[in-house]
This record gives sequence, C-alpha cells and structure tokens, in this order.
Amino acid sequence: MIGGTLRSMMERTTDGAVARQSFPKADRPIRVLVLDDEAALRDLVQQTLVRAGCEVTTAAEGGEGLQALLSKRFDVVVSDLMMEPMDGITFLTEALRIWPWMGVVVFSGFIQEDIRERAGKIGVTTILEKPISFRDLAEKVIEEANGMQARITGGDQVTLDHIQYELSILREITKAAIEASSLPQALRDLSESLGQSLPSLAAGILSLEDEPSDSILVLSVRAPVTEAFIKQMELSIRNRFRLLVGKELPEALEVELQGAALSDAGTPEAVNVFSVPIVSGGRVSGMLALAPPTDYTYNESDMSFLYHAANHLTTVLIAFQRIRELAVRDELTGLYNRHHLQDELTSVWQMAKRYGFSTGILIIDIDHFKTFNDTYGHPTGDEVLRELGEIAATVCRDSDIIARYGGDEIVIVLPDAIPESLGVLAERLLVAVRSHLFCRDSHELKCSVSVGAASSRADDGGTLPPDEVLAHADKALYVAKRNGRDRSSVWTEDSTDHHTSGLATTREGTAAPEEAIAAARAVPHVAVIDDDTSVLSIMKLILEMEGCDPVVFATAQEARDYVAQNPGGLDVAFVDLNLDDESGLDLIREFKSTDSAMVTIVITGDATLDNAVNSLRHGAYDFIQKPVQREQLKITLARAIEYRGLRVENLEYQNHLEDMVRRKSRELTNALQRTRDSFEFTLRAMTTMLDSREHATGAHSQRVQDITELVGKEIGIQGKLLDDLKQGALLHDIGKIAIPDAILLKPGPLTEEEWVIMRTHAQIGYDIIRTSPDLKGAAKIVGCHHENWDGNGYPNGLSEEEIPIGARIFALADAYDAMRSDRPYRAGMPPEDATAELHKHRGSQFDPKLVDVFLGITDQIEAIGKWAEENEKAEQST
Repeated sequence: MIGGTLRSMMERTTDGAVARQSFPKADRPIRVLVLDDEAALRDLVQQTLVRAGCEVTTAAEGGEGLQALLSKRFDVVVSDLMMEPMDGITFLTEALRIWPWMGVVVFSGFIQEDIRERAGKIGVTTILEKPISFRDLAEKVIEEANGMQARITGGDQVTLDHIQYELSILREITKAAIEASSLPQALRDLSESLGQSLPSLAAGILSLEDEPSDSILVLSVRAPVTEAFIKQMELSIRNRFRLLVGKELPEALEVELQGAALSDAGTPEAVNVFSVPIVSGGRVSGMLALAPPTDYTYNESDMSFLYHAANHLTTVLIAFQRIRELAVRDELTGLYNRHHLQDELTSVWQMAKRYGFSTGILIIDIDHFKTFNDTYGHPTGDEVLRELGEIAATVCRDSDIIARYGGDEIVIVLPDAIPESLGVLAERLLVAVRSHLFCRDSHELKCSVSVGAASSRADDGGTLPPDEVLAHADKALYVAKRNGRDRSSVWTEDSTDHHTSGLATTREGTAAPEEAIAAARAVPHVAVIDDDTSVLSIMKLILEMEGCDPVVFATAQEARDYVAQNPGGLDVAFVDLNLDDESGLDLIREFKSTDSAMVTIVITGDATLDNAVNSLRHGAYDFIQKPVQREQLKITLARAIEYRGLRVENLEYQNHLEDMVRRKSRELTNALQRTRDSFEFTLRAMTTMLDSREHATGAHSQRVQDITELVGKEIGIQGKLLDDLKQGALLHDIGKIAIPDAILLKPGPLTEEEWVIMRTHAQIGYDIIRTSPDLKGAAKIVGCHHENWDGNGYPNGLSEEEIPIGARIFALADAYDAMRSDRPYRAGMPPEDATAELHKHRGSQFDPKLVDVFLGITDQIEAIGKWAEENEKAEQST
C-alpha cells in the first residue's frame, strides 16, 4: 500500500492541504495499538487518534504487536489485514485470545467476502474500506472502546479478578523455573506446572535458539497417550509455527518426553492442541502448547491465561539465554571467553586427531594498550578492544574460533589450517588494523597490534598438544613485540628461527628511520671492527657459537659503508679503540648519529681507566680488554642485546607518545575550528533572522560585512582587528530586536518621536554583545556605527578619530548598501548617484580619507553587492 493508494486515503482540500475536520474527542484516554506494515500510514493513523484523545502505540508487524499486547493492556487494536509474515486475521485471532474484551477496528483496501467471514468468526465486525475517512476511524475507535466496558462486565467474558489470580500463579511458576539449574530443567518444571494449571493430557514448551542444534521441545505427558498422540502434538506445534512465522522448524529438533509413559491403550489422537507463541524481541522464539482431554474445550479465560503464560515464559528464556552467553561469551567484546576457549581447544584437537588436519593458533596483542587507557581512559580502551574483535571476525573464517584470552589479548583458533597460511592471515590482520580508524565518533585513533602464530604440526609430522601450541604462539608474540611491534612472528621448531613480518611504515609507505631500528629478526646481528684479522676470526667464531649472525670489517670505512647501506641492520658493534686508519671512538660517534639504537662496545689491549672513561663519554656501552675471553664476551653481549631491546622499546614508546601528541593536537585544532564555525553560524543565523524581520532577503548583513572586510583589507587591517571588524559589521543591527514592529516595519517616513526610539538600537546592540569577551571589539563597532565624522551622529555624538576605525568603515558600507538597495518606499539608486552622495557627505558624515579609498574600489564593491540582481528578484516577487 504505497504511492497513490496512500494519497487516496488522505482527504484533501482543493489546494492540497489535509482537510481539517471537526474530530470527535474521547471523554477518557483510550489506549490504542495500531498495526500496519507501512510507516507513513501508521503515522497518519497515530496523528488522527491522538487528536481524538487516544494514547497510541504502533507496531510494524504481528510479532511486534503481540509483544506489545503482552506488555500492557489496550482498549482497542486498529489493524491492517494485508501484512507479512503474519496476516491481520491471524494477528487478531492471537490478540483477542490475550485480551478477549478488546475492541477491534480493521481497515483494508482488499476486503472480500471470505475476509469478512473470517473476521466475523473471531468477533470482528468493524471493518473500514480504503480510502478511509479519518473522522470515521476516530468515531469507530471511540465506539469500540465504549463497547469494551460492556464486554468486560458481560457474563460470558473472563473477569479481571480471575486473570489477576491466574497471573499470580504464573509469577510463582516463573520464579521457580528461573531458579532451576539449567534450561532443560526449567522447561521440564514449567511444562509440568502448566500442565497442572489447566486440564490437559500433555503440555509442551518449545525453545528456539540461534543454533538449531540447541533448540528443544519438552513435552510433559500427564496421562497415558499413544506415540501417535505425541507425533500429532509435535506436528500441530510445527504447523502453528509455520502459520505464525512463515518458515519451518528445524527437522532435527530435539524432543524430550517426561511424565507418564506412552501406552497403546492411552488416548490415541491429539485433536484439540492449543498453542500460543512465545515472543521475544519482536520475533517468535518458542511455543507453548497444551492438549486438553477429549471432553474438554478451552474457553476464553483458559486461552488468555495461556497467552500470559507464554509472556512469562519469555522472561525465563531470556534469563537462561543471558546465563548461557555469560558462560561462554566475554561481556565486553562479545567474543568467546577464556573458559569456553579451553573447551573449544579440546574439541578442535579431537577433530584434528580424527581427520588428520593441523590447527593454527594466533595471539593478537594491542601495542601500547596501557598508554591508550592512561591517555584516553578505560572506556576508550574498551571500545578499541570491541572494534578489534570485530576486525578479527571480518578477517577470519566462520569456522575459526575467536576468544578474548585476557586483558588486551585475543586468541584465534584456526581448524584445518596449514602452517604456511598462518603468516598470511597474520599479515591480513595487521593490514586491517592499520587501515581502521578506531573510536571514530570520539577520538579517531590509529592503533597497531603484534601477532604471534604457531601450528600444531610438529617437524616429525605429529601433532603438538594445544597447551604447547598456545605457548609457542605466546613466545612468537614476544618476538614480534621485542622486534618493534606492529608485526607478526610465526613460531618454528628451531627456536632461533622465527619468521617475522610487518615492518612499520610511514604514511608515505617507506620505512620510518625511527622504526627501522626495529627491523624484524630474532637472531642478533653483530659487527666486529678491528684491524687485527686474528681477532676478527676468533670473535666471529665465538659469536656464531653464541647463535649470532656476525659480520667483520678490517677497516672503519668498510664498516661505515655497511651501516650506510643497511640502516638499522646491526644490533651490536664491537669496535677496536685504535684502528690503523683512524680512532675507533670517532667511528662510534658516527654510528650513534646514524643509528641511535645500535649498541657499541670498545675492545682494546690498552685497558686503562682513562681509555674506559673516554670510551663511555663517546657513547660506548661497555669496554672489553683483549684478548677477548668467550665467557666475558657472552656476558657482555647478553647485556648489550637486552639494553638494545630496552632502547628500541623506549624509542618506539617516545615515537608513539609524539604521534599521540600530534594526533591530540589535530583533534584540538579541529574541535576549535568546529567551535569557531558554530559560533560564526550562530552569528549569521541571528542576523538572518533580523533581516527576515525587516522583510529583507537576508543578504543585507552579509553584503555589508563583505564590503567592510574589503575596505578594511585595503587600508591594511588584519588579524584580530579584521575579525572584530567583520563581526561588528555582521551584528550591526542586532539592537533592532528591541524596536517595535510598528516602527521598524513602517512603510513610510518615521515621526520625530519614532526616530528617538529607532536611534536607541545602537546602544541596545552594544549592551547586548559587549558582555561577551570574544565580541568586545565588535561591540564598539555596533555601538558607534551611526556616529558622524562631524559629531552630529548618535548615540554619543563622537567625532573624527574618536569614532573607532571599524565603525567609520562600516558607516560607508552600510550607507552605500542602503542607497543601492530597493526599499518598500523607494527604488535603489544607480551606482553613480550613490557614489555622488558619498562624495557630497565627505568630511561631514563620513571620514574623508576613507571615502577616497571607498570610491577607488567601487568596481570591486559592485561585484560583491550584486544589487541589480537583488532588486530584479524583488520586483519579480512582488
């Protein structure tokens, strides 16, 4: 029902406006539920009924409408018939079982005889055909509400006291069910209790879950019945669900029987199964069904009781759903929690063992997460964690398991993942995080993560246990963080060979100098510079035995060239104090300026106190005497590598803080600019309202501001003075807000008494804005813009230089604009007449020097003003 159909429903006058009829008014508030799947019509009906004195709730489809009915009581329901997935008749059938005495008004453009028959069978007689009269609709709603009272007091209808009694029973049953140890147990208790509340052979409760395998139908058998009876009851529930929802229940639905045993001698058929929907969040999340004895038929009281029972069941299902979520989900991120991760690891490893596939584990850690929390607060840190979880979900497969492991760490379990794919996925994660703008609505942050990965496949083809793989991934994560963060590392069985990737880059895409020091590697790169080849050979051998990757140089120039070609390529450098070609201390000083993270150690055969102190002053980390002993070298090297790691981390942390400061500065700058823009918008809005009050086009204040700014720049005004000049010009007439319309809008000349009142606007405007610290300069222009050069102006009779320069400039701009613009009592002057008038009053009304400047740029002023266009538009509008 769209387009022309909707328009045809609206009664209109000949000029297209909705006809204003004399609507009937209810003598008391009427609670009305309006159900229609078209928003525009719902709004029209709601507006109509509100005018008639009704309290209106709206719903877009049947499930939402049933939930509203179960939440509070309504006097009348107004419903369309053609809706999906639940049509109007089906909805009204359910609705009248909830509140049997409720009035009903139906409207539809497709009312056929079979529709009237179906409506009549459920007691609906008020049917309006489209296009409808909204007056008729209001009258019918009031009639149905009045008739409701008679239905409530009628002998055949259920009493309110009876329903309240039944609801008290339901509250007790629901409370007991919530205290059950599990959902199946709660459903068993509820099914048994409800079966006792009404005459029944069997009672059933269906609970639907997101995972079809978790859905369950509990049937409580209270008297002997046959297996065919149970199958018919299940079939009845399935058919009822399909009618309400428009789709089938899962085929492999778990059905649990309890109570009396099945018997071939029991009741053979379930003939009159009565089922009602359990609605949660506007959707059908379950069913409640009872099968009465063959000699009993449920009356309206029983039906209403069952609907309210279904509403109470919603509370139980939601409570247990929440309990299940808390048991397996992290409350902050919505990811699986650590406890559930352990369960999933066991399950995945069992499947891997059965089917022979390998499993991967990734651990993601947010870089400098503590800094985020300390700088922006824990709520911002929580939002970063939530968004990281969402990023991981988009990058991973549906079969992958994502869990919050603790703090800022997220673990991803990858079933059936070959080891070679782990690095690829880790890189995708890094790229996705780098490109994501976190906390977009508040801080607009850029974050990075480090990723450690490991596979369950051992070198011998066997399978490693999950705890060991998790430990390997954690160690790989440590390597990624130690080597500079914002990268990934994949564990291999050889502990000295972690494959790493993800060197951080600048925005231009090249490696940043500060971050190049953290080039991804796990094997220390060590240089030895000595002019003694025997020393080079011995130290290279020792360093290789210690698991390092050494390079040796016999001259300072060779080492210098290597460092220049491989920035950030060395972790530690051993430098001889006295090289043949130059001093080792000079080379150390050069290294420090080239690569501030490189750790340098002096080696020398002349180990004096002076040499040691001098080496440290030149930037050396330590000092070793020749001949070099392996144990001494090993200890010194370990300390140097640890020291380098700390320096790399400190440098990275410093760069991170500087980046945060720059980002924060940009945020503050943007916020300040937004504030300025908002302030400027407010000023313009105020002046536009003033212009509109005088029936101006709204362009007057803008024109005089632009002309004033042009003249100000011409005589060299700039900075804060220019801002004051522009604001004063824009707000010059703000004081007119206090001038009566009879004077301000008078079409003819003002009397002397009226002029006295009109002239107060300058002082009033000054008083209005001078209290603002940001508008003090503008206030002087507002207060003096009608002062004359010769002292004959107002309000204070200032003359010549006593008048602020901004007010003198504005007086010219305002006068010229007034002369060039059309007014209600005269046409605008031609430009030559207006300039002649300015020249005529040069030295009396206007500053003579400024008049000369103004007349020298009239071509630019005319281009700004566009008076000819404005005047032509004004003529056309009249």
